[in-house]
Amino acid sequence: MVELQLEVNPPMILVVDDRRSTRLLIRKVLQKEGYKIVEAENGQEALEIFNTYKPAVILLDIVMPVMDGLTACKKIRRMPGGEETPILMFTGKNEGKFVVEKAFQAGANDFITKPINWEELKYRVLRMLQIRDMYEKIQRQYYYDSLTGLPNRLLLQDRLAVAINQLSETNEKLAIIYLTIKNFNLINDAFGYEDGDLILKAITERLLTISNPNLTITRVGLANFPCIIKQIHSEDEAAKKADEIIVALSDEWTIRGQEIYLDSNIGISLYPNDGNEVQALLQHAEIAMVRASELRTNSYCFYNEEMNSKAYERISLENALRTALTKGEFVLFYQPKILSETDTISGVEVLIRWRNEERGLVPPGEFIPVVEENGMIIEIGEWVLRTACKQVKTWLDQGFEISLSVNVSSRQFYENCFVSRIEGILLETQFPASLLTIEITESIAMKDINHAISCLEQLKGLNVQISIDDFGTGYSSLSYLNQLPLSELKIDRSFIENLANNGNGAIIDMILALGRTLNLNVVAEGVETIEQKLYLKERNCREMQGFLFSKPIPINELEILLKSFDRKDLKVNSSSLD
Repeated sequence: MVELQLEVNPPMILVVDDRRSTRLLIRKVLQKEGYKIVEAENGQEALEIFNTYKPAVILLDIVMPVMDGLTACKKIRRMPGGEETPILMFTGKNEGKFVVEKAFQAGANDFITKPINWEELKYRVLRMLQIRDMYEKIQRQYYYDSLTGLPNRLLLQDRLAVAINQLSETNEKLAIIYLTIKNFNLINDAFGYEDGDLILKAITERLLTISNPNLTITRVGLANFPCIIKQIHSEDEAAKKADEIIVALSDEWTIRGQEIYLDSNIGISLYPNDGNEVQALLQHAEIAMVRASELRTNSYCFYNEEMNSKAYERISLENALRTALTKGEFVLFYQPKILSETDTISGVEVLIRWRNEERGLVPPGEFIPVVEENGMIIEIGEWVLRTACKQVKTWLDQGFEISLSVNVSSRQFYENCFVSRIEGILLETQFPASLLTIEITESIAMKDINHAISCLEQLKGLNVQISIDDFGTGYSSLSYLNQLPLSELKIDRSFIENLANNGNGAIIDMILALGRTLNLNVVAEGVETIEQKLYLKERNCREMQGFLFSKPIPINELEILLKSFDRKDLKVNSSSLD
């Protein structure tokens, strides 16, 4: 049996049941396992205890006086910290499937029937704690800068989105102060990365000395420190804070007995004046920072519309995109997925490219955000799915046993007829639903969890597979992860690229363990070196994809690749991919 290594302060379990005898029995069993137990005899009391103690796990009976378990579960999920707390609900054997469904709808992670099997209860509690701990470690290591401990870009975006939402119904403003230390790479070149890291930590300490509850300081890139200032009423408040930051950093610094000075610049954007969306505010602040650095060192600059000459390029790009589909300018590339155990091709992921007469081959990162924003992604996405299904069906008919993975955007996923579109294309192309994997990101799923669960359940009913793409880079809730009918987790390429970093290996190991615990296939993307491949293979990562095996390639090249092997053994080797 797997043992949980209890901390000095053991996990606290909140037991909620109106029967004192049941609570005492549960207390006796779980205390022997090393847990700390607190009790409540109804849902209302459970809310009060949860708000005070924030237990690690809640065991919650459904039928109780004053407030039943279903109501209490819903209320806990809306409380601070309640969204992530694992909840196991008790159900009687005669209460039926309907009550179990109600429990999950209320937000329960698991359930167990009465009379309670004590060994089963111990296992369920242990399992929920292990999954919670793994997920919290993944979140912590991915959302905070490992050197300075400051929030990173992803958490910056999340906190900015929350702040915008909070201010949307008030007359208050917020400011983005985008601080950069100029030419910091020269310090690394002159003194080495170790001393450079010490300076970055010292910069962080100085910035924190001028922090306050309305100021969030983050780190992105090498020496960029975007800050969020909430609840300001004028530009003057942002300017004053920018001056304070510049002054704090203007004092001399000492490295190995040598005095140096750091030059800094700041760009400022204001909500809602300069935008009401996260990316716009960050982009505008960064543009203003560049302008400040062009003017003079140790200065700040507010954003204005004249700075954003890229807007004209955007209009031109969108106009060209509107006719790209009818002109046949979109092409599909396919990247093989490799079965780790046998080095064979198990499937392909389809990726769109735009070949424009004037612009050449345009990278997806330049045009996908545009078509997502203006809605063209719906028509383009349907074309991608239909075309890819037809092509892979042709390969299946030729004897190649491969699956197809297709990415979908938030705009596609939340369209009312999304599932019916997929079903229609499957019928039209006669493509086997079990060989189709729809990839969505964590952020897409979490945008509207009830819609996501409903939509994914419908896809599961069609026998379509579901994958969470770029896993670990979103901010999903563990309390909902078990409810999503997933088939697969894809480890984000950023973890693989930086595998040499101490934290990333641990993150990969935790994601693989999470996949095994939830019985999900795990795919690693972005594999580019033999060392990365061996690391993943040793840890039983089932599938991989990346430039080590093949870059995304057009149809004719993939057909050559497929036909260069025996159809029953599409084995990948270095010579075949040269």
